Amino acid sequence: MASGADRISDLPDDVIHHVLSLLPSRDAVRTCALARRWRDLWRSVPAVRVAGARGWASFDALARFVDSLLRLRRGGAALDACDFDLRFDGAFPGEELQGDTWISRALRRQVRALRFTVSTHPRVPIPLSDSPLVSHNLTTLELRGVQGNDQVLDFSSCPSLVDLKMKDCYVGGLEMWSPSLKHLSMTYCVFYCDYRTRMDFPSLVTFKFNTNTGRTPLLETMPSLATAAVRLDHFCHDRCANGWYDDCGDAGCKGCHDYYRPDEYDCVFLEGLTEATDLTLLAYSKVLLILCVLVSTPRINKTQAVHGSKYVFDGTDMVSIALKGHSSPLVGVSGASRIRLFGSIEKI
Repeated sequence: MASGADRISDLPDDVIHHVLSLLPSRDAVRTCALARRWRDLWRSVPAVRVAGARGWASFDALARFVDSLLRLRRGGAALDACDFDLRFDGAFPGEELQGDTWISRALRRQVRALRFTVSTHPRVPIPLSDSPLVSHNLTTLELRGVQGNDQVLDFSSCPSLVDLKMKDCYVGGLEMWSPSLKHLSMTYCVFYCDYRTRMDFPSLVTFKFNTNTGRTPLLETMPSLATAAVRLDHFCHDRCANGWYDDCGDAGCKGCHDYYRPDEYDCVFLEGLTEATDLTLLAYSKVLLILCVLVSTPRINKTQAVHGSKYVFDGTDMVSIALKGHSSPLVGVSGASRIRLFGSIEKI
């Protein structure tokens, strides 16, 4: 203005903090040079946003900045969101990526929403340490491009966690568990090829499972489940290399090796979805859904006989069974009030 008055500096701290929280943290810190009034405001901004590695002389310079950013935050200042969006044009910088340290520091700062995403070329998941995440304040967690393990995927030490998104992650664990989680989305994640990961989320309300690789996980009962959207396509390893809809007997077929559910499970996957009131199941025509049990039907297809009480379905079979209504003996259908089952995905 013509008078030269600094009207912005006259704004209340909470208004300035809100404005700074919308900026990348590097820009927010630079405002300390504007005036004495701004010198320490960045230390209590309610959001930390680290966007990409571009613009830094080296990754080491970026790492030092993030270390200082988290270490020098004003004690007691609320941290509503922490967003690490790390993109690399080439391979990740090896041990220099201090993801575990940054995540731990954010949790100690009582962050409520944490997003940690890594993108490299070629795509390589970044391993996290073998220690659980511990926070009584964390409500939302988004992970991308990381490799988990049984300790990291045990979210029982985050009793307030309600929303979890995982994309392009290597699961790397045999169990995933949270008593509080209500919303789960997993997309383009990689599961084990030879083992099934057990997923236990008793409070889950919405579930999205889209285009993941490896063995279909074992789902425990989810009594609060309202909406589930599942897409199993040619990345799913539960399919016969020889085109059978039951065990082909070929010892070299990885799809048929040890695909049946453990003795204590009535089904592998669909039983966990029985309480859903809105279920969308999209299955590639050759994926073996060895995931459910029929009670009395001796065969599910005019051309494919199935022995015993263990049944597998392709997409077309599931559509025909669903159209029979709620009297169908298909475990995983009778509890749902609205079901959309699609089959035969030939083009993804």
